[in-house]
Amino acid sequence: MKMNTREVILIFLLQFQVISGQNRYKFVRAGDATILPCMQSSCSSTDWLHSRNGGPLMDVVKNNTVVSSSPGSQRLRLMDDCSLLIERVMAEDAGYYGCDRDQQQILEVLLTVLTLTLQESDPMSDGRMFLKCSVAFYEDRLQCNSRSLRWMDEEGKELSSYGVQQNGCVSFLTVSPVSRQRKYTCQCVKGGHVEVEARYTVVSTEESTRGPGGPGAQSPGRNVLIFVIRAVVAALMLIFLIVAVILVKLKSKRNASQGP
Repeated sequence: MKMNTREVILIFLLQFQVISGQNRYKFVRAGDATILPCMQSSCSSTDWLHSRNGGPLMDVVKNNTVVSSSPGSQRLRLMDDCSLLIERVMAEDAGYYGCDRDQQQILEVLLTVLTLTLQESDPMSDGRMFLKCSVAFYEDRLQCNSRSLRWMDEEGKELSSYGVQQNGCVSFLTVSPVSRQRKYTCQCVKGGHVEVEARYTVVSTEESTRGPGGPGAQSPGRNVLIFVIRAVVAALMLIFLIVAVILVKLKSKRNASQGP
């Protein structure tokens, strides 16, 4: 794809700033709203450009107007000070953003998005569930390692490596069934500092909460009554089946004795 002079200049400046450490990083949790600042007194000729995964630069705002054909345009809005508002942030929103005015670069932002979801449980895993925490960012600028993502329990204690599987910027936590709600937090850490975190509350299924003394537990008397009712119904069905068989045999004998 052939790039125009403006795109070439922007890519060159982006690469220079990444090396020199002058980028503005923005970390946000998926589902939240975020504002990319580009504070100007006039937005009559303001453009916003976006690049995902090192791909080509695309206009998301052109001459103070959101480009309707750009991905996620319905969630974008240009503020009065030319800053870009992104509502309900998604992983695909991550990447490089550049704010231009009169075709001159004003600001660059590298947006990183943290997503935390509950994966479907494996029927063969004894009811265990899996939480997936992932980070979407611009190319390899975050440099994920084994300490880039960490899991915390509801008491703020870091969970051990047991039950945690991490591959790059994706980490899975194995959650065992419990008799109450449990909260787990995934944190994105950069340079020893927590940049953004997401929390997930695991709600036990009805079956798992019906342990002794657990929420929704049934009393022993109620359990006995249910057992008796089921036994009576089964006995009545058996009696009905036996009577039906006897009646069929009696009818067959009567027909045989009467003859043709």
